[in-house]
Amino acid sequence: MVTLSAVHWEAEQQNGRQTKARSTDHIEEKVATFSGDFRLQYLDTDFDDFLNLTSTLDLQDKGTVKVVAQSAYDVCSLSSADTDIRSSTSADTDIRSSTSSPSPSCLSVSQTTSDVASASTSELSSSTTLRSETWPTNFPIPKFPYEVELELQKAHEEFLNDGTLLNIDLKPKLKSEILKSLAAEVVKYKVYPRIEEYEEVAKALITKHPYLQEKGSVGGFYGWKISLQWKMANYRRTLRAAGCSEVKINSLKHKHGENTSPNQVKKPKKAEVNFYPDYPAGENKQSLEEERLALLSEIAAEFTRITTVPLIQTFMSKLDGYTSKLASIYRRKGGTAGRQIWKLMATIDENDTISTRRACILRALSVYLNEDYENLMKEYADTDFENSERDMANTVIGIYIIRPEDAEACDPPSDVGLIVEGVTVLQNIGDVTKACALLLGVIYCLNLSYPSDLKYTFEFFQKVLLGLDAQKLSHKIQVLKNKLVG
Repeated sequence: MVTLSAVHWEAEQQNGRQTKARSTDHIEEKVATFSGDFRLQYLDTDFDDFLNLTSTLDLQDKGTVKVVAQSAYDVCSLSSADTDIRSSTSADTDIRSSTSSPSPSCLSVSQTTSDVASASTSELSSSTTLRSETWPTNFPIPKFPYEVELELQKAHEEFLNDGTLLNIDLKPKLKSEILKSLAAEVVKYKVYPRIEEYEEVAKALITKHPYLQEKGSVGGFYGWKISLQWKMANYRRTLRAAGCSEVKINSLKHKHGENTSPNQVKKPKKAEVNFYPDYPAGENKQSLEEERLALLSEIAAEFTRITTVPLIQTFMSKLDGYTSKLASIYRRKGGTAGRQIWKLMATIDENDTISTRRACILRALSVYLNEDYENLMKEYADTDFENSERDMANTVIGIYIIRPEDAEACDPPSDVGLIVEGVTVLQNIGDVTKACALLLGVIYCLNLSYPSDLKYTFEFFQKVLLGLDAQKLSHKIQVLKNKLVG
């Protein structure tokens, strides 16, 4: 540290009184030996922090003054490149300074800041547009702009006093602001909500703000529901202009040349939370296609990215939770299906393991729903290679199970894998139940439709086991779910 010659700030004791210069020019002259631009700061005792010094009237006797290099101030104002001017115990003040070159610590801060900024830019660009939550059970009404809240507060007081409802049609600007806030909140979960979801939002609005109910309206919210649908249509135009991929994909300009109807909207059909996310930073269609092929080995992670639901853990835990009730329901099934289920479940008596129990429950599920479980999973002998290869090549989508020729039904398979359009996309999965979960994940990752001859089985997987779009069930699955939760 270099100690410069003592400097007065025109702080001289005269008749026991201290007088000070009216500007900082005198101090700046004393530190003119510093290279580069700098600024002066003083320690404010009220705020316990350094503030920019514009007049020496701000200085306290024996206070602390700091000389800050301008180039270093923006990145590391508190680094060792800063120069402290500390007053001495006498009237004179010593100016102590470090060397003019920034210290390694300051450089490392600057470099680290730059590195973090560049590293985080790509992360933010790829993650800020992704949703992290599914549609909520109870829709949260957001806080409206300040002026809107003021008007609503006044309406709330009138409602409490005499039950007066706010005639929102007389306040179109207020209504528009409310709908705009609701639309912005809805987009956090979906860009294309269903009719019943618009209804949920409208109900939540008048529940939180009962004075917004409409006279003569069905339930007091029907008008809000219709208005919100129109507002969402307008809001989607705003999102499309802003570059939202999930909306741009449905623009006429984007669909030009496609063999689809202009009125055919591409939107989530299986409760995807992030249906059409933007390309991550530095990626394009070709690079993502290459990555997609690699992601087939990471289906569970991709499924979670799309739906926010952990695939394997959720599938297994829900299946285990329903196993005892499903077994009880199966036992009450009569007729041909009942006899077939009884044969499938008999395997559990021979080898009562978790893996066997899960596999039997899933096979019996398809039979219970009047579907053929062999359309979902087919078994082959390891010696019958030619026939199995030919059969698998003709399989559109399904699970193959390879067993040793002399294996018992309760013995574990030698190989379990997934087939999509005659191509083996995953093998050596080792477990039939895990293969069912991963097959559902493949369907989501590749945006495929469920096989028509297994639509109820996959609906049960999606809506009952994984809880995705669980409010909209077919009659057959609704009846089965009622039995499970009854």
